[in-house]
Amino acid sequence: HRSAMGNDCQCQDRCSQQQVEKVPVKDSAQEHRLTDGLTRGHEVETDSTGTPTVEPVANITSSDAPPYQTPLLPESLPTSEKSSPRSDSKLMVTVVGTLGLRNANWFPGTGKSDCYCVLRTMSDQQLHTTKIVNDTLDPMWNEEVEVEYVPGESLEFGIWDKDLVRNNFLGRAVLDIKDFESSGFTGELEVQNAGRGVEACLHVKVKHAGQDYPQGPPMQLTTVITKVPGKPVGVDLDITCGAAGFICGINDGAFAAYNKITSPEAQLNVGDYITKVNGVEGDGMALLERLKKDTVLEVTFQRPFIYIIAISRKHAKQPLGVNLSEIASGNSLLIKEVTEGPVQVWNSAHPALAVRPGDRIVAVGGKRGSAAELVKASKVGKQLQLVISRPTTSTTASYMPDL
Repeated sequence: HRSAMGNDCQCQDRCSQQQVEKVPVKDSAQEHRLTDGLTRGHEVETDSTGTPTVEPVANITSSDAPPYQTPLLPESLPTSEKSSPRSDSKLMVTVVGTLGLRNANWFPGTGKSDCYCVLRTMSDQQLHTTKIVNDTLDPMWNEEVEVEYVPGESLEFGIWDKDLVRNNFLGRAVLDIKDFESSGFTGELEVQNAGRGVEACLHVKVKHAGQDYPQGPPMQLTTVITKVPGKPVGVDLDITCGAAGFICGINDGAFAAYNKITSPEAQLNVGDYITKVNGVEGDGMALLERLKKDTVLEVTFQRPFIYIIAISRKHAKQPLGVNLSEIASGNSLLIKEVTEGPVQVWNSAHPALAVRPGDRIVAVGGKRGSAAELVKASKVGKQLQLVISRPTTSTTASYMPDL
């Protein structure tokens, strides 16, 4: 049920090795900024369960930049550090929330991380620290603050776990100046350095004084793509779900040619869902037929709604509690049914982000790859993160408050 369309429009097995492309946030910060809150002379890393593994590193020399201090919490900020205008500009920033953080409280019975976010410029000017949201891996702060900052600087959002002994670094996201200096920003940022096998995202909004927050990127688009006679459409499409086509690869052809002349926000990407072609919708085979036979294609596609779930199980061999499609191909696993098990436990605790039939698992424990590789990764470890994808709807798009 997955087709790669070439010159002869025959089904080919191309996308089993395709991987979803990840677009990292550009990182202009120095590496020493990531040692925030860690013991000097040691580098603390974590495995996929969040358990620290401590390894000695070389002594810091005069040529190494020293680690900065753990960000102060709101109640401990001296008045002089709460704002330090230097011919600054005013910004309104809303720190909405994060999905998919690791659990820094790795001792049994200690609960989950107590999370807060520190907003600063890349030159280390601290602008705001959010409240602490206790016992969660998906904190929702939804805090709006007016800040004064030096124009021309990118913004860094550091995410921390408040601990009695020492605050734990959970990751950081960077909003590049070019992405908000003209008209602001609304969207999600990849959380970098979140831990091995951890994928997390931070949702933020930024606007300049006197502006409105920009709308986020469109979640559904309709465009016209014209095929060149004798040339392939150039897409690997998984139609296992029966109602839409999941793009698991874009090859040389009409789709790639369209992307080259189209702005990034209107391009078709691996992981998108094709839901309608030339008036046909709701039938994957019929969509595929139109893509093969028609020369002029009016294509409607939806961006994926991506979220991360964290599950625990008694042992690595315990099933996840999902029945998958018998046709394991492409670069995702289609969920047919949720049964008793760790995923069902997640659903009970997170009804707004419950996994349901028709969802796709696109990464397991930080690993992406073919369906076979995802199945293999799911059989390792007692604690796992699963990255779930489904077509964006008005309901899923509004999950993040005010985003």
